[in-house]
Parts: sequence; C-alpha cells; structure tokens
Amino acid sequence: RVFFTTPKGRPVKLSGSGTEKLNFINVTENKNNNTVNVEVFMILKFGTSISWFTKEYARRLRIESEEITGITVDEVIINITGIRSKRTAKRELRILC
Repeated sequence: RVFFTTPKGRPVKLSGSGTEKLNFINVTENKNNNTVNVEVFMILKFGTSISWFTKEYARRLRIESEEITGITVDEVIINITGIRSKRTAKRELRILC
C-alpha cells in the first residue's frame, strides 16, 4: 500500500479540496527533447519490495502518462519519505527509474 506525501514526508489526502493534495508530484519539462521528468513522494507499507515496487510504478506511470497526454516521460524519480508499520519510520530514499 502507498501513501503519497509532501516532499517533507507529511501524508497528503487525495480527496477534498486544497492545493496541498498536489504537492506529492513534481513534473519538469525537458525543452530540448520534448519530454518530462516526474518526481513523486510517498510512504510505503512495511514489507513492500522497494525494488519491485519502484520499477513497476515507474513503468505504469510512463505508460499511462504517455497514453493520456501523448508526452514521453524521460525520468521517474521516486522519493520514499518513510516506511509505515505500526508507526511511520522516516526515510529519505531517492530512486531514479
């Protein structure tokens, strides 16, 4: 299970209104080759395989983004800000996929 967070690791509620719910993702444009880079912040549930999850999430994000927008995703950067078990342990893992 995944919980999206702000860059500082604060969980974000995806329902409701407000600008904070968009803080879990950053998209930057590469003007020279007409692609984008996507950076995502999240907490993973304890026991989740980080290697498998990040590869699969990046693959799906690339496919769905290109289908919806027609823009190619060059890099996906997944920032794991914590691991959740009975309580959340802060982590700062940055994975480039």
